Amino acid sequence: VLALLALRTGRLGPSVFAALRDLGPDASGEVQLTDALRRVLEGAGRIVAVPLAEGQRRHDIGSLEGYCAAFLEYGLTDPRLGPALRARAQALLDDRR
Repeated sequence: VLALLALRTGRLGPSVFAALRDLGPDASGEVQLTDALRRVLEGAGRIVAVPLAEGQRRHDIGSLEGYCAAFLEYGLTDPRLGPALRARAQALLDDRR
């Protein structure tokens, strides 16, 4: 996911990916981006952060459930795709009753 984010946005530099590779998974099996960012800063690297704009939300996509929830929220609220997706979701929910 991080590689896709970096390719799409250009926001994560090579020093962050090097730190992620060096760190490897933690006890829970996840590779922690915050630990990689800390390592870059400890090595005199530079991290630039941009605050979320009003109305924007942070999503934790570190798990399949979190990724699906974020994907679902964005899809259902998209002006172009939302109406059809909401109708399909409602039909699926109705079928389960």
